[in-house]
Amino acid sequence: MSNIEDAMVKAKAKGLSAFSSSKDIDKSIERSNITLMSEITNVDDATLSSLKIISKESREKNILNEFRALRTTILQKINKSNACIMVCSIIPDGGASYVSINLASSIALDEEKTALLINCDYQKDASYEKLLEQKNLGLTDYLTQDISPERIIYSTGIARLRIIPVGQIRNDVTEYFTKQKLVTLLEEIKYRYSDRFVIIDAPSANNLADLKLLSELSDYVIIVIPSAKVNNDEINNIVKSFDSDKFLGIVINDKQKFII
Repeated sequence: MSNIEDAMVKAKAKGLSAFSSSKDIDKSIERSNITLMSEITNVDDATLSSLKIISKESREKNILNEFRALRTTILQKINKSNACIMVCSIIPDGGASYVSINLASSIALDEEKTALLINCDYQKDASYEKLLEQKNLGLTDYLTQDISPERIIYSTGIARLRIIPVGQIRNDVTEYFTKQKLVTLLEEIKYRYSDRFVIIDAPSANNLADLKLLSELSDYVIIVIPSAKVNNDEINNIVKSFDSDKFLGIVINDKQKFII
């Protein structure tokens, strides 16, 4: 049995251990309040289609159904009302941002759930950030300045979906994700709503140090693999880098088809 198969079998057999918080965080917000997370303006389907983001009215029903199925599989494995899920690609531009935004969007389709997507690849903007109006600050700004979380969380025009953009692009080697401030941020935004899922759009595996740090802060990990662009050894190496208890599985990005 390969390391990949072994990790996935272990994860399935254990049912994936439930995440917990060391703090007694207020979860008193009722589910009915989630439906009140309406948008001042709603993004149109043409814009979503141009950005390759699913919606209820998506013309490409096969892609919509693929992401709904992916969401259902993940939520069944987690079996919890909220979690922080890191999504990373084995190579740069391997599809992690595409999977991240559409996984978040598919979760937000459920009127009893909310999703918050964080762009943690501090060396580039993501295409989904085009949804945001008057985007002034983001994650790197929060980690390097004295600003409140509210100033970096943006509406998207999609009900129940919020985004934290990357912020000022950084090309240095500062280890942003070692800071306690990020730990505090993740705890606060995850538990602000009792049914919130936080999706981390992580750097690719060529930035393994940051990936390991982010995986330690996450409850679960998903690896995105572009079809026919990596070999088994590369896949095995990245899988072994993460805690098998957190490993949800692999998404194979193959002409809009996904397997987990």
